[in-house]
Amino acid sequence: KTRGIRDFPLKVHIVRKSDGTGGMNLFDLKGIVENLNARFINANIRFIILDNIHYIDSDESYDFDTEYEERLCEKSDESNVINIYFFNSIHTETENICGYTYFPKGKDRILMTNSCALNGSTLPNEFGHYFMLYHTIQGSSVGGEELIDQSNCMSAGDKVCDTPADPNLSGKVDEDCNYNGEMTDKNGMRYA
Repeated sequence: KTRGIRDFPLKVHIVRKSDGTGGMNLFDLKGIVENLNARFINANIRFIILDNIHYIDSDESYDFDTEYEERLCEKSDESNVINIYFFNSIHTETENICGYTYFPKGKDRILMTNSCALNGSTLPNEFGHYFMLYHTIQGSSVGGEELIDQSNCMSAGDKVCDTPADPNLSGKVDEDCNYNGEMTDKNGMRYA
């Protein structure tokens, strides 16, 4: 028996300058959603943009400070859909970021910068987090170190057994993503 495709509606909020200029254009938005659908269709997930795109014309929010998320988003969020906000930039207290979201039971909200949404990988990454996926390079920060023999793959690392154990090899791989180091897990087995 096969599962049917599950549609997830997207309420798109495009933040522009106060004069209505700037912001994500609709042609790029269409391409972004096509990319999302291509990446998630194997999981029987499809994203559908709701017809009424919400434009927020605000110089104050165009370059967004996360400190003001609730003030902006709480009045704009639509219930029972994934609310996705596109900004020119996003700033935390200490750095500029591409975007962020919440794990399940959090807010049904994804916040993205326009440029990172267009790069083809950051927005699908945030949707993965929205669906409770950790990074495959999660390492030991969640549930401890994942063992190479996968005996603890459901409770450690990224908590997914179809990805190899990875103690955060990010930056330790060649241009083809091959790891050639000597790191071992607690059982003395080498990471690959």
